[in-house]
Amino acid sequence: LFENLSNELIIEIFEYFNGYEICKSFSNLNSHFQQLINSSFVLFKFYSNDFITDNQLLLNHKHQLISLQYDASFSSYSIDSSFNHLESLIINNISSIKLLSNLSSLPRLYSLTIDTQSRFDDLTQLYQLVFTLPKLKYFKCISEIRTLCYLSSKINDKQLSNLEYLYCDHTCTINELSTIIPYLPKLRSLSFYPITLNNLKLLINENLEVLSLDFAYEDIEYFDAYLWESFILKYLPKLEKTYFTFDTYYGNGYESPILYNGMPNKFNSSFWIQRKWILEIKIIFDSIYYLINPYKKRWYENENDYSKLVHLIIEDDDPVKPFTINQYLNHILN
Repeated sequence: LFENLSNELIIEIFEYFNGYEICKSFSNLNSHFQQLINSSFVLFKFYSNDFITDNQLLLNHKHQLISLQYDASFSSYSIDSSFNHLESLIINNISSIKLLSNLSSLPRLYSLTIDTQSRFDDLTQLYQLVFTLPKLKYFKCISEIRTLCYLSSKINDKQLSNLEYLYCDHTCTINELSTIIPYLPKLRSLSFYPITLNNLKLLINENLEVLSLDFAYEDIEYFDAYLWESFILKYLPKLEKTYFTFDTYYGNGYESPILYNGMPNKFNSSFWIQRKWILEIKIIFDSIYYLINPYKKRWYENENDYSKLVHLIIEDDDPVKPFTINQYLNHILN
């Protein structure tokens, strides 16, 4: 029987499940489980909005939460110092930064994701507040609309952030980014869009270790191994990982795809192979994605010669389209 397992094993099993479901299922089962789930040794991850209809459940276990995700449009919980084990927080549909006013009191908050949907047209105050959080290492900001973000150029040491990973999932101009970067002396990873090489040169830090870039079909000319080899050698001597995505897709009417037609792929040169950065190609619905990522060995691979590795993944093909799968493959593999 499950209840005959050791407490240590049960706690380990709990780590794989939504904490809300665990609390609902086991709190009234018997005294043993009731004591166990209320133990300070048991920490939970609440992933859904189910607990919104059960405020008491959240209040009873907030000191045991290490991860919390909820939709602010359904709830306006005040996250305060009583959530003293909280390490990761995801808030969707946030409408006011007042919800974040107490986050600085959280002693263990390392990761924060905020999805504003279309509720903010200016993110300046949001970024200013987030940069004051003392323990924060990762921040992702999401917006579905065009936004502004201009931070003050007057910075003192107390305003510098410990943030190491910044993901700007919203439009951000070079001028806006240039006001953000000075606040982040410990930045190791930066994701943002749109991007050009000229902009990147202005923002780049030679200590950067991870670079993630997504290119739309309009920028397919950047799918150029020689260009990036030269750029990385000159500007990014400490770069350890690249995550490049180049997206191409069918034109209007599915008559002809917008594809890369430049020089043959040279992402299998010694520069890329020595770093184990491998070309992967995905065909998904109407798009071809060219990805340059750190190599991860598949269970079926025995190849040690990285120059021969090109991963091809096909998730969908419509035989009605005039540009057939054979033409896709001929284009990609050549």
